[in-house]
Amino acid sequence: PGVYGVCQLKDEHCLDLESKRWLFLYKISDPGNLGSILRTAAWFNIKNIGLSGDCTDPFSPKVIRSAVGAHTHLNIHQNIDCEIFSDHDYLLIGADQNGTHKIENPDYNKKLVLVLGSESKGLDEKIKNKLNKLISIKKFGYGESLNVAIAGSILMKDIALK
Repeated sequence: PGVYGVCQLKDEHCLDLESKRWLFLYKISDPGNLGSILRTAAWFNIKNIGLSGDCTDPFSPKVIRSAVGAHTHLNIHQNIDCEIFSDHDYLLIGADQNGTHKIENPDYNKKLVLVLGSESKGLDEKIKNKLNKLISIKKFGYGESLNVAIAGSILMKDIALK
């Protein structure tokens, strides 16, 4: 509505691979979902975000609007291969409606990466094979699945550092 801002982006090549929490987004295509995920990550102080090569542009106008200022609190890295986290002793936890594991108390002390997949296809086998755990959110009622932004919000709450 006639408002704009000017900012300087951080050097995207400076990955903080000592950080206790990362969020890795695989092929998230909907800008509204990506913005909502970024907004939630900022809320739960998960500052480091890795995006696969096929994610929507995190700096597109719709993402910026739906993230409502979250970008200023996050380190967003594009075109990241999740293999880099395995090389730095992270526990990779992927979300899938058919996951059989849960986040357990000993996991909280480890460096964690929460991996969320495409809205329509989820995580493909290539990514699932790199994960340490595949988790799901227990369903109490009805419905086929959760929106990736909603599922991500529930899981980010579970991994947030207190």
